Amino acid sequence: MAEANFIASADNRHEKMTNVTSKDDISLDAPALLPLLTQCPHLNIITPSSSTFEKFNEIYQQDTTAVPLALIRPTTADEVADIVRFATSASPPIQITVRAGGHDLYARSNIHGSLIIDMKEIDTIELAADKKSVILGGGTIGINLAKSLEKYGLITALGGCHSVGYAGWATAGGYGGLNGALGLGVDQILGATLVSPKGDIIEADDELLWALRGGGCNFGVITSLKIKVETMPKVLAGVIVFPLSEAKKVLLRYQGLLDKDFPDAYGGELVLSPLPGLGKALIFSYTWASSDLETGVQFADKIRALGSVAMDTLLTFVLSNSSSLV
Repeated sequence: MAEANFIASADNRHEKMTNVTSKDDISLDAPALLPLLTQCPHLNIITPSSSTFEKFNEIYQQDTTAVPLALIRPTTADEVADIVRFATSASPPIQITVRAGGHDLYARSNIHGSLIIDMKEIDTIELAADKKSVILGGGTIGINLAKSLEKYGLITALGGCHSVGYAGWATAGGYGGLNGALGLGVDQILGATLVSPKGDIIEADDELLWALRGGGCNFGVITSLKIKVETMPKVLAGVIVFPLSEAKKVLLRYQGLLDKDFPDAYGGELVLSPLPGLGKALIFSYTWASSDLETGVQFADKIRALGSVAMDTLLTFVLSNSSSLV
């Protein structure tokens, strides 16, 4: 029995897509979808002719020129199943693209001529009575999950970008600053509900869960995930930046440091990027998740000693809430 069914505040959620379906637009752009509208008149369907299409079809990779057939935002697993059954049984079949956060590196959530199933409306979050797990909708994004959990002093492994869809992130590996302390995103997955390519709603068995933990969303449309949550630790976070000219020296020393000492509480990511006022730089994104912040500061000193520090924001970020990490 779930203790709570709660959704993050409206400030952090998407704009709802309601009362946007136009039969005239569908007749013009996607007449193949008219039978679906007849079968499921409650579905929110928009096509490229809609005045709101560009707004609702926006994704992270803004340089894509692909124009999909239509975009649908289901609100339940049953609606997802209806859409999948219709698309796969059509003659010819209609290609389906699934989207939550829309952050795919290659813009595969916006395939030309495809029917996009946008999962953003399926983003409920249910906390178990023992506060050790949550069941989240397949459209839940990272920031909404983090803000919902922090109300209860809880956390789970999270990525580094607030608008990434959690299901896609976690099932593809789930890398982020908390991996050292909490594990990868795949390590959090306890259960899943999917809509199969045939349109059946299924609970993932052990074999399918094994495949989902790293295999990504290749086995169906994930409508919900059950994941582990834990008590929020103290977190020390920030960036330590070195000039790019020192990259070789710093990276070799860093490898030597990690060969000798790689604490579980440490989560570090490296980025080569230009920074205003500094030019090209080697950026350490530093995260230490543990009640032992003193050791975290000491390990940060070892990072600082790798080269000539050009910027250091670390000591300004002692965090008590998980949403500050995404």
